Amino acid sequence: MKITQDVREYAAQKEIDEQAALEVGLKEKGSGVRSGGRRCLRESVERCKLSAMKANYLEPEIVTRKGKPVSVILPIKDYEELLERAEDSEDIAWLKKARRKKLQYRPLEDYLAKRNGK
Repeated sequence: MKITQDVREYAAQKEIDEQAALEVGLKEKGSGVRSGGRRCLRESVERCKLSAMKANYLEPEIVTRKGKPVSVILPIKDYEELLERAEDSEDIAWLKKARRKKLQYRPLEDYLAKRNGK
């Protein structure tokens, strides 16, 4: 689950760890839903998480499980920029490798003959 800035501030205010603060917040959000059983509560919690994600969408958020980072939520523009950089890096690596190879030249007639299967 995502630890938002609100959860961090609540944890600091109550002097408890962030995971406990998150659980308290989820219980408080879910306590308003009394009918419909677990499914309704789960949907309420999911909506709560989604609204929290939208509110803090400007900065990358680190998702943790058992105190260890497992993923990152970041704006789509940042994600696209990272993909572009990765592709550029692959292109540069390929180009460097291609430049190290010795160039081989052959007459045009030989190339055309091989291409046409003669």
